[in-house]
Amino acid sequence: MRKIEENLEISKLLLLHLKDELSESDKRKVDKLLTEDKYICLLYQNIRKKEYLDEQLKRHRSIDIKQKWHDQTKRISKDKFKKRASLYSQIAAAVLIPLLTATYLLLNYEAPFTDTKSEFIANVIPESSKPQLIVEEGKIYELDGNEVSVADSSIEIKVQGSSLIYADAVKNENTQQSEEIHTLIVPRGGEFELNLSDGSKIWVNSETTIKYPKQFIGKNRVIELVSGEAYFEIAHNVEYPFIVNTEKGMVQVLGTSFNIRSYSDEETNVTTLVNGSVCLRHKFDTESSVKLNPGQQGVIIDVNRKINVKEVDTYPIIAWKDGYYIFSSNSLENIFNQLSRWYDFKVEFESDYVKNMKFRGNVERKAGITQILDLLEKTQKVSFEFSGKTIRVKNI
Repeated sequence: MRKIEENLEISKLLLLHLKDELSESDKRKVDKLLTEDKYICLLYQNIRKKEYLDEQLKRHRSIDIKQKWHDQTKRISKDKFKKRASLYSQIAAAVLIPLLTATYLLLNYEAPFTDTKSEFIANVIPESSKPQLIVEEGKIYELDGNEVSVADSSIEIKVQGSSLIYADAVKNENTQQSEEIHTLIVPRGGEFELNLSDGSKIWVNSETTIKYPKQFIGKNRVIELVSGEAYFEIAHNVEYPFIVNTEKGMVQVLGTSFNIRSYSDEETNVTTLVNGSVCLRHKFDTESSVKLNPGQQGVIIDVNRKINVKEVDTYPIIAWKDGYYIFSSNSLENIFNQLSRWYDFKVEFESDYVKNMKFRGNVERKAGITQILDLLEKTQKVSFEFSGKTIRVKNI
């Protein structure tokens, strides 16, 4: 979101552009803005229309200006406000009113949902997103599907297709030596497979960041799921427990298969156990733990110390790693949260009622967003509007 100062500057440039009073350098700035920012371009086109301005000015006049001014000045320190008061009082109304009006429009402007479905689809192609590997010295490798060898004298690291592979290595018992941490970042619209040096495999979902040592040192194998979702198949080694730290808690395993969903913008950490056993600990209560059995799901709630456990059908939860979405009475909010990370778009809902509508269905992830939207529309329960990379879901 732009700062108020930026909006004031943009407003000033747009007004001067309309009056043909811009310098050559400012003209280039405006031309760049109109080319690169779709919403500013739409706003500029609209403020040249008398009917649009009439409508917005009516809306503007209906606002309690004193209250709005009071709300804004709360954000400015009293000392700064006193210094600026005398300056503001000297600004001519003929300049201030149109400037603030344009700024108000910029701050409150909503782009119309007038795009077609095909225009929306063209903006959400998941294959365009490239994961990144960041090694400890700060070097960044783009994992674009081409075969790559990562320079390292102590262990063989290579990229083959959509897999990052660390060659099997003998466990390093030198606890005085520090572990070298690598970071794998998988953006929206991407996914990747990570083979660790101990033989464990991790399927990393869209919009996920995971940190791990290139080679494990000491008695524990510790990695961090910074944010996101991943499916784990951990190489069994009873002497060296495997620990996954997340923002909301910790999962400890010996050798097992499980899924963790722990996005930083979600309030829960959801661990689903396929086989083996795991222990969950809340970040606020590291002394006690909850053990999961196969077919159980543990939900760590961020705002308290609770870990809720329930029986689940595990395959719909882990099907993403096999390239499928399986929705079994999922809410539209849950469905679109998953879809938006894979296809890289934003979603708005008409109401809470629409958010909580339940749907079932199976679809291949790479079948395309078109097929999923078509299936939802065929239920005759929802419809869609589009604007750029944003979709609005409405009740029929």
